[in-house]
Amino acid sequence: MANSILPEQQFQPTLITQKFNGEGDDNYITTYYNQDGSATENPFIYHSLSPGTIDIMSAKVDFASPLKKNGISKLA
Repeated sequence: MANSILPEQQFQPTLITQKFNGEGDDNYITTYYNQDGSATENPFIYHSLSPGTIDIMSAKVDFASPLKKNGISKLA
């Protein structure tokens, strides 16, 4: 049984998926200011039409094993 998981050990696989949808109809407004706080000119407006989808997949495996068995350290 050298390759099996003992009852006091824990093996936990996890898979996480996330999806983000963006319409992409965005306005980005930039205003530049003088040192006295007044605007230097009219704001710069950038309009973007770039819809997109982001898919994220993540996997992990956690393995835990106690450091002691029956009160005796396995590290000793």
